[in-house]
Amino acid sequence: MIFSKKSGFYRCIACGLLLCSASLCAQETKMPSRVSLRDDGVMLVNDAPFYPIATYRDPGDDLADFSGVLEAGFNTTHSYYFEDQSMIHTGSKVLDESLITTALRYLKAAHEQGLMVFMGLPRVLVHAGDLDAIREFVNALKHEPALLVWYLLDEPSVRKVPPRLMQQVQTTVTQADPHHPTLVVFSSKVGSYQGGFDIAGFDHYPIKGSAQRVDGVTRFIHRRKREFSGVFPFWHVVQAHDLSRPQQGQTHTPSPAQIRSMAFLGIISGARGTAFYWWPSAWCNILDFPEVWNEIKGINSDLEMLSPILTAQTVMDHEITLTLSTGKVLPFLIRSHEDEIWIIAANTSNEKATATLSFPAGRSHSFMGDALNPARKLLIQNQSCELVLEPLEVCALRFADF
Repeated sequence: MIFSKKSGFYRCIACGLLLCSASLCAQETKMPSRVSLRDDGVMLVNDAPFYPIATYRDPGDDLADFSGVLEAGFNTTHSYYFEDQSMIHTGSKVLDESLITTALRYLKAAHEQGLMVFMGLPRVLVHAGDLDAIREFVNALKHEPALLVWYLLDEPSVRKVPPRLMQQVQTTVTQADPHHPTLVVFSSKVGSYQGGFDIAGFDHYPIKGSAQRVDGVTRFIHRRKREFSGVFPFWHVVQAHDLSRPQQGQTHTPSPAQIRSMAFLGIISGARGTAFYWWPSAWCNILDFPEVWNEIKGINSDLEMLSPILTAQTVMDHEITLTLSTGKVLPFLIRSHEDEIWIIAANTSNEKATATLSFPAGRSHSFMGDALNPARKLLIQNQSCELVLEPLEVCALRFADF
């Protein structure tokens, strides 16, 4: 027996987690979100393309407060409270209501603020393999319009949750709710977990001191992608936290420029969503580092502006190259949108980089501007031009294609 019913609530025998019955917690009728994945991995929310700009928490760590999320321009949020019920995720407030009642109120409040949510499953249920309790949790929340994806687990290999169990959880969730994809985040090898999620998340954090380089993000993502057969969508989790947990007034690494570079390197590597991770405020308050917080706001503004490009269905197959004087290729992404070619490129070096951008013969191109640096000018001659990028600089170049 999985549940013991008492006073309108179900208590999971395996773990003692208090859940309210779906019928008891039924809310007023409203239009639920319907989320799907296009063949190229782009997310569709009610059939409209959507690029998740996500955070793992509001800086205030208060379930009732989305002010930081909104200030920074995120469109998607999350709270670890529903995964481990720690007061560190509630601003030290004690929550007496059942987990599902709290989750319903959280989702409703997020919807009222125009936010989507990647909703975590209680980890104790996943570890216990309590599929009935997981099904109860999903059924109670699946009609909420703020629901974007089910966050099945963070780093299952680190938590020693076997692939077979993750596949069972995946089947249980998708059978109960076929209208919201699932997400699992990985910090190490993921190949054995294939079939245990719809979307992978990659949370490599390469900046452990001043000597570390941002291009570790690209190498990590490419290694993880090679472990799988076929194509799958993934989100990139950006390191916005300093592993040393500095206090106000101390130096924060990664720097603002490194955070920006890593965010765009994930996109260049093919990410279909960007999520920022920083510490709980009780450990290290990100608002104590205004230069970092302001950079995150700037990145989110740029991602929102570029969302039509990031969700564009057409991927250019032109033989465009972007080559450094050393012969190495500068990381870049090509998209086609409304008869324009967009090239997003990043200098991963701490030194200025000069690259040659070459277009294939037989087509004409006219430079229309850099969405991230309006002052940039490029002169195309003989199907090529010189592109100079400052240390860790990112560009988003527009070209008319004739």
